[in-house]
Amino acid sequence: MHQNVPDDDRDVPEAEPIVRVAERVAVPRRVLYLQAVLLAAVGICAFLLGLWVRRDNTRELATDAPRVQPCTLRGAVSYRGDARESLPDGGAVVILLPQVAPTDEKLTTRGLLPQDAFPGEDHPGLAALRSVGGQYVRTDGMGRFELRVPNRGQYFLLIISAHQRQGTPEPPRRVRAEVGRFFRLTPVLFAGQAFCWQEEQVQQDRQLNVVIE
Repeated sequence: MHQNVPDDDRDVPEAEPIVRVAERVAVPRRVLYLQAVLLAAVGICAFLLGLWVRRDNTRELATDAPRVQPCTLRGAVSYRGDARESLPDGGAVVILLPQVAPTDEKLTTRGLLPQDAFPGEDHPGLAALRSVGGQYVRTDGMGRFELRVPNRGQYFLLIISAHQRQGTPEPPRRVRAEVGRFFRLTPVLFAGQAFCWQEEQVQQDRQLNVVIE
């Protein structure tokens, strides 16, 4: 015989407990302070490392760059007298030009030759010469001169005699071509005064003696 059991008396499965996850996590304040200190330390270390790398790179660039080394070129100029004796060429012109000097505009020796008065600092020819790195002096009564070279390197040395005239043979074609790189060529170079044109490698202070034939 079947017996009805009330619904309230039936076995009802128990509901699973609801687990709630806390939305906030409590972190000790000293842990936060420690994290802040660590982050600051990392930032400072990165900054110092950047400075060190930059300084090291700057030092390497400074080492690789060519070092400017001024030099002094001293010497004496003489010429051959009638008896072929060597005589001091007082008042001779001495010009030193860098071989790599720009040659867009030709230089002039007008007002710079031995027979001219010594040019003032505002002389246009002297200013143009110096603008390309050239140096200009004249010898004293004993034919001596001194040039302050701004940096070592390859130069052309031009010496124009105050006493010796050019001979019959014209200067070699090579000399005229090299002179023509810097100066305006004329049928008779340097008003007919004898001159010397030669390459000079200036690496340190040195003494130079030149005899103009």
